[in-house]
Amino acid sequence: MISCRDISRLVTDFGEGALGFMARVQFRLHLLFCPDCKRHVEKIGMMTRSLGSLPDDEEFPPHLNPVLETLKEE
Repeated sequence: MISCRDISRLVTDFGEGALGFMARVQFRLHLLFCPDCKRHVEKIGMMTRSLGSLPDDEEFPPHLNPVLETLKEE
């Protein structure tokens, strides 16, 4: 069985479909018994979908360019 720490480490690979069969089974099994990890994975998925719907940099209003530059530096 994988741990909560493993879930945090593997959540991106899981979302991208990059886990092997047994790792996916263990990941999903852990989520069945751990509401905290299930909530974490759901939040990451929601964030990923939200970020994916943002327009390209060029489409942002010019007054937001300083904000974008600051984010890129981090």
